[in-house]
Amino acid sequence: MNTQTAKALMTREFIDNRMAFFTIPAIISAILLAALVAFSISVQFGDQTIQFEDGERIEGLGMLLDHLGDVEVEHRREIITGGMFAFVMPVILILPFIILFSLLSSLYDDRRNRSILFWKSMPVSDATEVASKFTASVVMAPAILIGFALVLQVAYLFVASIIVIAHGGSPWALILGPAQPVSTWFFAIGQYFLWALWALPVLGWLMIVSAAAPKAPLLFALVVPFVVALLEELAFDTNHFFFWIVNRVGGFHAKIGDPSIWDKEGDIGVNLVLAHDLATRFGDTLVTADFWFGTLIAAGLFWGAIQLRRFYR
Repeated sequence: MNTQTAKALMTREFIDNRMAFFTIPAIISAILLAALVAFSISVQFGDQTIQFEDGERIEGLGMLLDHLGDVEVEHRREIITGGMFAFVMPVILILPFIILFSLLSSLYDDRRNRSILFWKSMPVSDATEVASKFTASVVMAPAILIGFALVLQVAYLFVASIIVIAHGGSPWALILGPAQPVSTWFFAIGQYFLWALWALPVLGWLMIVSAAAPKAPLLFALVVPFVVALLEELAFDTNHFFFWIVNRVGGFHAKIGDPSIWDKEGDIGVNLVLAHDLATRFGDTLVTADFWFGTLIAAGLFWGAIQLRRFYR
């Protein structure tokens, strides 16, 4: 597949999925930006009071900034980075749904509206078509959404820096330095692609369901694994299949037992976001037999999706 063909196919996928890939994230981002502006105005002209769990009470933004400057750098970094990701969480939360529904509809919609007969007449192989649809859902759509999230986080840091400057503080010392936004962004993007590799069997399953389901692909995608898990439970009184799927969807790869990603309360919190050993996580995941077993299953599922499309009449 040459560059021109790839560009044409990606353009087609974007046009077909403009609402999910662009319009909805853009609307949510605009609402969040409006909320940020409103919040910044209220901070500048209102009285801000914060009550901590230990009973300490902070009144006024100046006192809050002084408190932020007094805490340890790592704790300050957790606060700022946590705020960055909490601010864009409404955008991030729609990503799984975009991937789910775009993959399920990718091959099914062509069969439902019979446009597949037109596309099969084009000088593009079935493997290329399937690959382009998968790439659009798993790479292009997340890239657009991540772009919106990065713009929102830049706006968040800009507003926070302006507020700090307005109150005589140093934005680098209080906000930008501890946050280390660039390294945090690289880690978040890398973590997504690590998840995508780990979840390949699930993504492949969605593709083959999209290619095979006569109707209601979402129902087929959910019911078949549920029936298999139920049969395992009834026959062997085990839940290996169910938890295997949960681990794949949740990104719980081999490093989930690493104590460094757990916080003091035993939850996977900001430590997972702030880690800087992404290369190690990739390496530890790629050498596991479970990863390659899942990849082999995914390859079979993608091959099946290609064959189903190839022999469609």
